[in-house]
Amino acid sequence: MLNDIQEALLKGKKDEVEKLVTQALEAGIPTARILNEGLITGMERLGVLFKNNEVFIPEVLVAARAMHAGLAKLEPYLVRDEAKIAQDFPKVGPDGRRYKTAPLHAPQERHGETGRPWRGLMPPPGNHWRYVHAALDKLDEQGRVEWSSTGNPREKVYADESMGMFLQDIWLGVKDGKGEYPSMKNPELRI
Repeated sequence: MLNDIQEALLKGKKDEVEKLVTQALEAGIPTARILNEGLITGMERLGVLFKNNEVFIPEVLVAARAMHAGLAKLEPYLVRDEAKIAQDFPKVGPDGRRYKTAPLHAPQERHGETGRPWRGLMPPPGNHWRYVHAALDKLDEQGRVEWSSTGNPREKVYADESMGMFLQDIWLGVKDGKGEYPSMKNPELRI
């Protein structure tokens, strides 16, 4: 059945992937196996085909939609246990809520408001603020900004507001396009 999921995924058959994932769940196949040996292995196989120029971006996008449909069926069963939550959200606030911090800046320089100083601080070189100043002020007013001892602001991301596992794009065999300029894309991905 897991091979059938892979094959349906490779063909981009969204409805068939949904049906097969449902059948696998009903058959008692563990969620992790359906995810890893069915959906993810199918996408890994697709990555090899893409790398070998046997499929192209349109087929990858159709397969990604099918994968998303399969994941939607699995989502209610993908839960993190307390140990994983503690690992992913290592800090605990005075209210007992678990959280982690994330940068308030993002790569690439900008010349608008997000590229200007906020509260007297410039974003790190080659970066811009992730949000406009009003949104940064609101986050800080809500207590969602953690200020380091060196004055570096970071956003608090709470475990109880997280929807569980973060879904990601899987691009196997394709290297990041770091090159002449910050947003340069890998030439293999250009259409």
